[in-house]
Amino acid sequence: GIRLSLPAISCNGALLYDFSTETVLHRSTLNREQATMAIKDILNKFPRMGVEVMAGNGEMYVIHANETTHAHQVDEHLGSIACPIDCVPDGWVKVVFAADPNNIYLEIMPGGVSKATGLQDLCALMNKSIKNTIVIGDYYNDLELMRTAGHAVAVANAPAEVKATADEVTTCTCAEGAVGEYLYALIDRAT
Repeated sequence: GIRLSLPAISCNGALLYDFSTETVLHRSTLNREQATMAIKDILNKFPRMGVEVMAGNGEMYVIHANETTHAHQVDEHLGSIACPIDCVPDGWVKVVFAADPNNIYLEIMPGGVSKATGLQDLCALMNKSIKNTIVIGDYYNDLELMRTAGHAVAVANAPAEVKATADEVTTCTCAEGAVGEYLYALIDRAT
């Protein structure tokens, strides 16, 4: 597989992780007590709700499993740890509530954190200009990031508003290899 040589923005901007050194460069965390209260309250009202907590280095802890949390793990090829809420380590970066029908995901994130702030934090850490960044987006949750980056690309199957925000649009969809298409075009331009 491909090894990333640069840090990654993960957990929707809450975690900056350097895969080459296996270290967390920056972590924005939730108040564990408040998040726990919210989880217990929601499970009390919706006992079939799936709950996942991203903590530590972005590992996924399944607090309450259902068909949707299982599908999430399969679709995203995610490893996960099933455990009670008290066994999740500190450093909670995200809570995901997963409900049927239609695989609806709701997230609790630390306040003021987004993919865009993650990009700003990463540029500041690396002492690089945000004008020299390129992002590829496919959905509404990428809009702020696309507006923040130096250059924005949308994939062919992105919603119209996402395409309208982009500087360019790929001919491939995500599943067809839009990221590869764009990277090869970028390499061609540079060489």
